[in-house]
Amino acid sequence: MRDFFNNELAVGDRVALTPHGYKSLVVGRVMGFTPQMVKISYARRIAGKKDAVVSEILRSPEDVIKDLIGGWGNDGQGV
Repeated sequence: MRDFFNNELAVGDRVALTPHGYKSLVVGRVMGFTPQMVKISYARRIAGKKDAVVSEILRSPEDVIKDLIGGWGNDGQGV
């Protein structure tokens, strides 16, 4: 599968995406694939909670962008 910029995606790749209900990008990790979708794990913060909650989401591969240079740093989110 290929991302928005036509880069090949693989399990373990870091990607940027906008989850449902979000207005900004988050960093996630590719966990697997279905025939048409990418399964991505990402951390989200919940109001009033100290720790982040790890969630999984299915996204069309054209809706994600692969981190090619590793320049996003450690997201500290456990994903």
